[in-house]
Amino acid sequence: MDLFLLILSVVLAAGAAVTARAIKREHAATRAVTRHSRLRAPGRYELAYLAGGADRVADTAVGLLANSGDIRVARGGRVHHVEGARRSREPVEETVLGTVATHSGMAAGSLRRMVARSLAVETIEQYLARTGMIPADGALARAERLGTWLGALAIASFAGAAGSVVLLVLGGERLLLLPAMLVFVGTMVTTAVGAWWNRRAGRGPLTPLGQEVLDAARRATLRGDADLPVAMALYGLDELRNPGLRAELLGVGAPASPSRRRSAYSRGGSSSGSSSSSCGAGVTSYSCAGTSSRYEGGLSSCGGGSSSCGGGGGCGGGGG
Repeated sequence: MDLFLLILSVVLAAGAAVTARAIKREHAATRAVTRHSRLRAPGRYELAYLAGGADRVADTAVGLLANSGDIRVARGGRVHHVEGARRSREPVEETVLGTVATHSGMAAGSLRRMVARSLAVETIEQYLARTGMIPADGALARAERLGTWLGALAIASFAGAAGSVVLLVLGGERLLLLPAMLVFVGTMVTTAVGAWWNRRAGRGPLTPLGQEVLDAARRATLRGDADLPVAMALYGLDELRNPGLRAELLGVGAPASPSRRRSAYSRGGSSSGSSSSSCGAGVTSYSCAGTSSRYEGGLSSCGGGSSSCGGGGGCGGGGG
């Protein structure tokens, strides 16, 4: 039995080494690409996919069209069709415009999810896989199977190490069991690490070429850059200059105006500005001390109404 465990430990170690080398070859073959001299520079939506996948592509298209006024985002993150919106040469943007025209008033989150699953985004993914910037679907299937086998070898090595310890305690042949136990433990550790590395490497969304292209784009376009389309593709909806529009698209609510954040207090108690609804549907006007704030679709401006605060005293030291 002692000799059998020693032989088994060597067989498992050899099997683990062969499997690990095969996994490395699979990853290397998948990520190795041939550089094409005619490979065109990636557009903003291809950069968006490299930076954040299909969701970033959808965010970029919706954000850019909302920022340009080709779709309208109302309070609550509802996206509405705009008559006379320009036609786009970008298939992703055409998908957004067509979806909004059909489902005007839909939630921004639902719109972004629909666009992320669209044929236009799938076409971008296929192009990036074809040019070697992301791994193709199923490219690492064999590596995944080998990783499963590596995990099985780790379990077998653990069982062998446990058996060796038991036999040592029972007085087995130390010259055979000690080397067997050490080989089992070494195989168990290396196979467990190898299986973890295989899973981690398989989750990588980009090939080295794709990462190189993305890094170069980020060096050329920093956060807050004047080139809004590329900046939004690389860094997301946070690049929108309009804070209200950004908040509605991200679903975090409109930023509060100073008059809404501030509460006025008097010696006898507290008072607050009144609110009234005016200027059409979806527009709310808040006023105190002769000022008002108007919000629609993420845009802030002054409204025409005003209100006075109770007790004969105005907010902020001025009676209205």
